[in-house]
Amino acid sequence: MKFKLLLICFLALIANISAQNLQLRSNLPYSPDVLSNIGGYKDSAGNEYALVGTEFGLSIVLTETLLM
Repeated sequence: MKFKLLLICFLALIANISAQNLQLRSNLPYSPDVLSNIGGYKDSAGNEYALVGTEFGLSIVLTETLLM
């Protein structure tokens, strides 16, 4: 029992440390789609894209349009 509690505390600490450099800048709703994965891509011109896996395929979002 003590080992499980220690493991849960350790995992919570790791999750907290890894999220310290994140800042929510925008929100793009995808309801009622079911999302499966997310990734990123930066082209040679410096444009950044979010690659979002959805129930129906791949959604490519230019992230600069979300910040305005």
